[in-house]
This record gives sequence, structure tokens and C-alpha cells, in this order.
Amino acid sequence: MNSNKMDGGRYQPISDMYDGKSVFVTGCTGFLGKVFVEKILYRCPKIEKVYVLIRETEKISAEEKFKKMLDCPLFERLRRDRPQDLEKVIPIIGDISEPNLGITLEDEELLLENVSIVFHFAATIKFNEPLQVAINVNLEGTRRVLDLVIKMKKIPLFLYVSTAFSNPNIQVVEEVVYPPPIPLSDIDAIMEHTTFSEEQTRTILNGSSNTYTFTKALAENLVVKFHEQTGIPTIIVRPSIMVSCKDEPMSGWIDNWFGATALVVTDSKGLNRAIFADGRNTIDLIPADYVANLIIVAAARCQRSKNVQVYNSCSSAVNPITLRELDRLTTRDSIKNRTYELPLPGVFFIRSRWIMAIVVFILEILPAYIGDCILIFLGKKQKYIKMQSRVTGVRKALEPFTSRTWTMKSVNTSALSKSLSPTDRRTFACEAKYINWEEFIPTYFHGIRKYLLDIKNN
Repeated sequence: MNSNKMDGGRYQPISDMYDGKSVFVTGCTGFLGKVFVEKILYRCPKIEKVYVLIRETEKISAEEKFKKMLDCPLFERLRRDRPQDLEKVIPIIGDISEPNLGITLEDEELLLENVSIVFHFAATIKFNEPLQVAINVNLEGTRRVLDLVIKMKKIPLFLYVSTAFSNPNIQVVEEVVYPPPIPLSDIDAIMEHTTFSEEQTRTILNGSSNTYTFTKALAENLVVKFHEQTGIPTIIVRPSIMVSCKDEPMSGWIDNWFGATALVVTDSKGLNRAIFADGRNTIDLIPADYVANLIIVAAARCQRSKNVQVYNSCSSAVNPITLRELDRLTTRDSIKNRTYELPLPGVFFIRSRWIMAIVVFILEILPAYIGDCILIFLGKKQKYIKMQSRVTGVRKALEPFTSRTWTMKSVNTSALSKSLSPTDRRTFACEAKYINWEEFIPTYFHGIRKYLLDIKNN
């Protein structure tokens, strides 16, 4: 997949670049993974097979998980227009946290014989994941996927999905791979320990916000090392804070509370009244379908290079939205649709810790206790104190990302988009500068109400 044009200089559509090819996808049951699988099936109709890694758990079998993925509303247009294409999706039972990805020898041989492109989405995205767990999944899991790629018989291409916050101490993030927070050679010594105290963990993180950003930065450097040693075409895509789909497959579709969603919902409901931040800070949001589109296009356009190709899927450098502007749009939407639980929703942006504590006590904690007292008096179940505890947890987890501002450059992404035909540029929209926040934020909240809060007729 290293040519932009067919013989004679004619433009080759992105969908054609996948004709007859089979791909392997990890993390397919995650939010972005599902959007990607649906989009590549629907928009690249001649793709041969999409092998997907499915992890079994004690609560749900791989078969049930796979069926649940394909039965979700996101795949509705495929079920309606080309249901036979869903048969191209082949489940591979495994787990990136286990040796050899936990797959059988038979399945391994199937992948080695047929796959020519590997998309690695799978990761633990919990900010507070124990250090060794995060390392085993995000770093060593990536190493296990790379070990499989090396053995593939067709000339493979590897695409790694990282995060734009993998280097949180860098304010202006370019599309390059930065040095790791610690040498990769130190990892074995860390994994020999059983547990670490909070203080020991902070020392090891060496400035990273949490174990998630720390291990993603390490994995990026592992990917670079792999490319240097093998010469296999390699891409890193770094999304910022993913929110609902903007256009496809379903406008507003979202299926999780991660990223900014939990915080903006508590704001819009009037449950969160204060954020430790400057309201002028930029919050870098990107629709999930824009990220999936970029991944599909980047792989199709990948050329052999001595360097890993890096694409930031971000909005802050080309189309920034501030925290204050986001609060204005979400509050307006909440009032219009009457989805607030407490009157006068909206937040104060505060840059003083002690003022923050006072505001939280007066506007959040005290009303929560009063609200529960009223519920007790009415013979109803208490809920506001518990909700307030959750609000505090969400606010604390996201504080490293709201209390600062970043500029995420996306020069490579913009150039890639400009190389497309007008039709492909619309079909695989990935440039954030064309997003109208006044129009998209209501779409985002419509999706939250419909798919997360299950509010009908909104």
C-alpha cells in the first residue's frame, strides 16, 4: 500500500487500496475499534477479511462479546445495506496481556498466511491502572503484537493507535516521537517488583500524568525501535480526547463515559459547579469518526520510509475550543432540552485551590446533603451524596487535562487530507478545522442523551 496513484497518474480511491486485502484489528470491541471496523467494512466493500481479536472474560464469552459488537446500533447500515459483508469479520479469541496474544497455533497460522495490515487499538485506558498492569497491557501487549507482525508472510504494515497526551509535559506537540520518560531497558526491573507505593509510582512516571500516558509513551518508542530493526512500514496515530461520531456511521453515536463525556454531563446537569482551570484553556476534542477515517487513510497512503509516520488527530492547533466555550454550549443544550437535575447549570473556572474548596462545599457538597435530607423526608432513596462523590472523582481524574492547555499540531494530517480527491475528503473526513463546534456539540449531546442516558424523543 505504497502508491497514491495508479499507472498513468490517475488517482486511486482510498477504498480501492484495500481491495482483496485482509487486516487484523486488536481492540475492536472498544469505542474507536467498533467505529473503525464498521467504517472500513462499509466504505471499502472489496476488503477480503477483517480478523478481530476478542478477549474472553469471566462475565462474557468471546462469542457473546463478538455478537454483541455486531448487534450494536453502529452496524445498522451494514445490516440493512450489505448484511453479507458482516461475514467478513472473523473473530480470533485472544488477549494482548497473555504470551503469544493468547491465540491458538491454528489461528496464528491463519493470520500469518492472510494478513497484510495490522491495526493495534487495544489498550487499558484507565488513568489509575496499577503500574505493572498498565505496562503489561499497553507496552508488553504492543510488543506481543509486533512479534506477530514480524512473522507475517505477506509484506505487512503496522499502525499503532497512541494518544496525543503521551507526552503531557510538552506544551506544543509536534508529529514526532519524543524520547521515552524512562529507558525501555528499565522495564524488566520494574516488572520484577510486585507492588509500588504511590510515591514510588510517581518517581517512576517521571513527570507523566498517570500510568496510561506513561505506558503509551513507552509503547511509541518501542514501535520506533521495531521499525528501525525491521524496516516494516509503520504508522502512529495520536487522537486527543475522543467524543461522539460527527457524521458516520451514526451522527452522535457514543457508547462510553470516558474522556470528557462524564465531566461535561455532570456540568450540564448542574452537579459539577467548579473546575480547577482557566476558562481560556483549550480542550482538544476530536470526533471518533474523524480518528477512524484518519487511520484508514494513513494506512492506505503509507509509503516506505526511514522514519515512523506520525499523525496527530487533534483540533487545538487548527480549530480550538476553550473550556468556557464548551461550558456555554453544553449549558445551552441542557437548558434547551431540560436535562439538568439542579437549576442553573454551569461551572465556575477557578485557579485558586482554597477558593475552589469553598465553592465546592457551598455549591456542591452542602446542596447534596440538603437534597438527600429532602429525599429521606419524602421516603425516597438517597442519591445526591453518592453522585457528588462520583463528580469529585471524575473532576480529579481529568484535572491534569483541564488545568493546562496544549497545542497539538496536525500538519501531517492536514497534508494527508489535502492529497485526497474531493469525494474521498468527504467520505474520510479527518481535518478538525472544518468542524463547526456550535453545530457539533449539540450533536454530541444528542448522542449522549440517546445512547448513554437512554432519553427518548430528544
